[in-house]
Amino acid sequence: IAPDLRADQAIAALRRVATEAETMYYVYVVDATEHLLGVLSLHSLVLASSQTPVAALMAPEAVRVRADDSAVGAARLLRDRNLLAVPVVDDEDRLLGIITADDAIDVLEDELGGDMLRMAGTDAEEMDRRSPAQIARLRLPWLVGTMGIELGAGLVISHYDAVLTKVILLASFMPVISAVSGNVGLQAAAIVVRGLDTGHVSIDRWGAQVRKEMETALIMALICGGLLGVVGAIWAGHLPFGLVIGIALTCSMMTAGFMGTVVPMLSKRFGFDPAATAGPFETAFQDVIGFAVFLWLASLLLHWLT
Repeated sequence: IAPDLRADQAIAALRRVATEAETMYYVYVVDATEHLLGVLSLHSLVLASSQTPVAALMAPEAVRVRADDSAVGAARLLRDRNLLAVPVVDDEDRLLGIITADDAIDVLEDELGGDMLRMAGTDAEEMDRRSPAQIARLRLPWLVGTMGIELGAGLVISHYDAVLTKVILLASFMPVISAVSGNVGLQAAAIVVRGLDTGHVSIDRWGAQVRKEMETALIMALICGGLLGVVGAIWAGHLPFGLVIGIALTCSMMTAGFMGTVVPMLSKRFGFDPAATAGPFETAFQDVIGFAVFLWLASLLLHWLT
């Protein structure tokens, strides 16, 4: 509507187009050449005196997005500002249309689904465009890197082969430590990858995110380590055995939480896809650290375990 209309004239104009309008949350004020001058809510228009000019009711600094801005960025703006709609303008501020909250929800849901698929290395759109050889070439380097790190875990295990031979029950707990720690790392990685995408996690403030995740991981590690340690002590009939299991799981979970937080940020900083790199590397590093602590402690307490 034009800025020189009175409130009652603006309401009459809205009634004429009500059946055609998708939404009527906000009223956009434009000049004769469709340049966006301001915005007012339907609520303020209805409550205003009938003789009040629209120009006196509008907010001149209307939040807006450009036609060439990203859809995800526009959706985040709607979410962050708690708006029901946002105007879309061209480079000269001419009003082209609006984006509604419903549109934003659709965009953010699609983006979330894409993130989850990318974390598994199975972005559906990418898979459709690329051949099997191209897909393998994208994913294989990270798997090879993971294999190299996991060989380090194998070297650790082989170094303590005598310990495992004497206390074979230790081997029964290694998959548990690896699986629980791996889940901690994947949870941390998923949170950071999503946060990087939505803007809730900033590389410039990496320290705060790492500190928060490490505090969270410590709480979970102490609880899970304590529980598994009790199980191990009862199973083996030796308190030192449970101590080894509990400390190893605690250290492994802390490592996984740290790597799951830091690896996506480093990947983002160096231009790699954090969703593709986070899972493989955090899993590999937590295996190396977890098994090393586990078997080292077992070797120190071996005379109490046998």
